[in-house]
Amino acid sequence: SYKNTVQYALKTLEDWKRVPRLDTKKGAYAREIEAVRRIADHFKGTVPVVATVFGPANTAINLSAMLQGNSARFIADHEKEYEQLMQAVTENNIRLMEGYLDAGAAGFFYAQWGANLNRFTPDEYERYVKPYDLKALNAVKHKMWFTMLHVCGERIYIDKVLDYPVQAFNWEDSSPLNPSLKQVRQMTDKVLMGGLDRNR
Repeated sequence: SYKNTVQYALKTLEDWKRVPRLDTKKGAYAREIEAVRRIADHFKGTVPVVATVFGPANTAINLSAMLQGNSARFIADHEKEYEQLMQAVTENNIRLMEGYLDAGAAGFFYAQWGANLNRFTPDEYERYVKPYDLKALNAVKHKMWFTMLHVCGERIYIDKVLDYPVQAFNWEDSSPLNPSLKQVRQMTDKVLMGGLDRNR
């Protein structure tokens, strides 16, 4: 969760059943899609425009007061409601991604922080996060030509994401708790992108 969150949009399980179908023609979605359109129009195909998208589980957790702390335990106790929430959030994600692609994006910086031991066990990740990531990415993969999956956090399960329909992988490779670029190069021939040590 974010330390500065004053109020969560989803406060009760009943709220999970009423997640609205978001309109990409107005509000924040329209604003973000218009920004991508202007950037793509400016560069006229000379550079790829990559829009940031957060995975459905990230979005659901950031919206839900009940999913702060040990979210996996809460989800396990309310799986039916969680599935309903995730279907709605994933459909909204897909609409946003389609809007970005139609506006000229080449693909996405697709960020998700479910594939790490600090958030979910490997089994929980396979059950509560991955199916919704794959549903969103597979819905638009025929329109995108460069998407990078960013796996947030430390103690990540890089082996669990190598089958994602993306062209590149990015993670905090400078952390001694994560696999190195060299280790992952032995596991995939896709593009690998590391980064600076954010702590030092």
